[in-house]
Amino acid sequence: MGSRPSRASRPGPLANACRDRRVLGLAAPILLFFIHERNSPSVYKETRLSRLSLSNHGLGHIQSTRHDDGNVRISFKLHEYNESAITRFAGVPAYSCSMEKNSLFDRSRWIEKQPLPNTIFREVNFTTSVSTDLNLIFIGDSVMSQFAQAFDAAAIREGESRRTIHYAMGRDANLVHDCQTMVRTRGGGVAAHWRATSFLREESMVAFSHCKHNWRAWSEQQALTFLDQKIDRSFDSPHMAATHCQHGSCQAPGDPSRMGRVNEFDAVIYRAPLGWIALNDVTEEDIVETLRTSHRLLGARTFIVTTQPLSNNVKGMEDWPLLVQYNRMLRRVATDFTRNSTEIDYVLVMEFGNLTSQLMMHNAKHIGFNVTLPMTFSTEDLEFDSQVEALMERVPYGTWPPSFAQVCANRTLMDDGNCPRNRLSPDGMHWCMESVGARYTASVACLLGCIYNGDARPGHDEAKDCEQKCNEQFMSLQHEMSENRLPKNLLLWSSSSRHR
Repeated sequence: MGSRPSRASRPGPLANACRDRRVLGLAAPILLFFIHERNSPSVYKETRLSRLSLSNHGLGHIQSTRHDDGNVRISFKLHEYNESAITRFAGVPAYSCSMEKNSLFDRSRWIEKQPLPNTIFREVNFTTSVSTDLNLIFIGDSVMSQFAQAFDAAAIREGESRRTIHYAMGRDANLVHDCQTMVRTRGGGVAAHWRATSFLREESMVAFSHCKHNWRAWSEQQALTFLDQKIDRSFDSPHMAATHCQHGSCQAPGDPSRMGRVNEFDAVIYRAPLGWIALNDVTEEDIVETLRTSHRLLGARTFIVTTQPLSNNVKGMEDWPLLVQYNRMLRRVATDFTRNSTEIDYVLVMEFGNLTSQLMMHNAKHIGFNVTLPMTFSTEDLEFDSQVEALMERVPYGTWPPSFAQVCANRTLMDDGNCPRNRLSPDGMHWCMESVGARYTASVACLLGCIYNGDARPGHDEAKDCEQKCNEQFMSLQHEMSENRLPKNLLLWSSSSRHR
């Protein structure tokens, strides 16, 4: 697709003059990231002076050098498991899966969570940190809010705060949802979150959107608030300007010579709000128009879209085909955009539904269901395997009964019909960031590296090949991620480039 244009050559939706972004610099040594099948004697190796392109191993085509490399714009590290580091910005205690009560909140409705069995915990037993100079925005409902919070925790330095730029809502202290947030990331970029409980279509657009729990509309004013947000663009300054925005009007104190507006985003990470919209009501046009609207308003030309996992909205096998069809449609739209669109360059798919289904199948086996492992739910011939029925067995509890395999530590029912809870999902809709947040964050960094790391923009086939390898590593249990196989605290990145 040709050489990579500079940021300054691409006018944003608000053509401001703030384009003084510096290229991300990386510290040596840098890891050459090999991925082998399970039971391989060596998983990761480090190289120093060589520059290598790998076509059959690794995350896309992985480059390595001991010197600073300005062609790497997003990188990540894997660290020892640290629950508090992953969840330090978690905003809804009711979604917490911590094994300890948090004294900062009223946890009267908090249900104690039991540890995951080792067969599952060893696959999520790490923490991720990220460095990037990209401007990123996460769009979606409260589930996406969880992922944005986990990414922010990984992307800003310890001790820094996360800033709400436009309201926070909640009926009580247990239900505080962010509507719009932004942080200045390690590396010089920004990470924003936009809560949206409808598709970004003209029919659901209003002049001014309210931050309310059941509000199912959006406004262009919300996007403009992000673009007008002022930040400290000094590369070595980790702090975003202390900014307060009300109805789109932002004021930020600080040195004017160091201040700049966001102006445009490089990438959107999008999750459709299917908890608010019935599966059988979703059309391909909903997804296409949402992507185009996001591009028009925010300037992003790269998108990551996440497949939908099983949730308590899928009430039984009669709803399962609708979920499968949605995920197939999402993959088709992503392929068509990446191959044919002139306005959006790349739409990559994160196979989150595959990861969670595999984790649930492992838990189903652990709590006594007769299932065979492994299963890959992004492979069409397995999407309707008879074993899927094990995931549909429901706990007889609540208005929206969750799956035993999703929320239960065992199948023993308590007096109220509930089961002892695990640390995969707190309620059958949301997910335990304590368990899946690090994988999600690493997947985002890996997928974005497919596009932004390297000398040239990848073609369709290269981008999709790198996408597949990222999904195999982080959105699948295909490659073992147990603690003794992690490249702890070493700098990692992905790339689609075959030549440097």
